Amino acid sequence: MPNNVYNIPVYGKPIELDDQGVYYAINRKTGGINNVFQLVYEDGEWYLYQLKNTGKNGEMGWVILADNGDYPLKNLPSEEIKHHFDKPE
Repeated sequence: MPNNVYNIPVYGKPIELDDQGVYYAINRKTGGINNVFQLVYEDGEWYLYQLKNTGKNGEMGWVILADNGDYPLKNLPSEEIKHHFDKPE
């Protein structure tokens, strides 16, 4: 198994404070970094950010991954995850 594969967190395991940090995905063909993510615990909530080009002279910035202004990560029981991802309906 490749040593550049990380689970955030291991399936079915709650995220812990030690899981905070910067994670990245590597393109196996080129060896280049595809995406950079930051997992942050702030004010009792977990947030996931992605490093993106801001379009200002090549500057980069952290953009929160959210859906319609719903910023904190949500907890979901394993049964629901299986329902939505094993056999999507």
